[in-house]
Amino acid sequence: MTAFAVFGAGLALLAAAVVWGILSGARGDEEPRTEHERSDARRLALEELEFDYLTGKVAEEDYDKARQRLSGSD
Repeated sequence: MTAFAVFGAGLALLAAAVVWGILSGARGDEEPRTEHERSDARRLALEELEFDYLTGKVAEEDYDKARQRLSGSD
């Protein structure tokens, strides 16, 4: 019985750590505000891409612009 209690407590602690990491919304070395800024940059980069429905591809120029925006060398 005791081994099950210890295992259950360890499992609960691990689950709490995982849930805390997911809910915090930031990488371990960054502030939450930075994560939101990164999400906005991704969204803006995706909105600028023009998808060609005939070929199923994105124009290379648009792709290069999006990569530059995401890398910060805009």
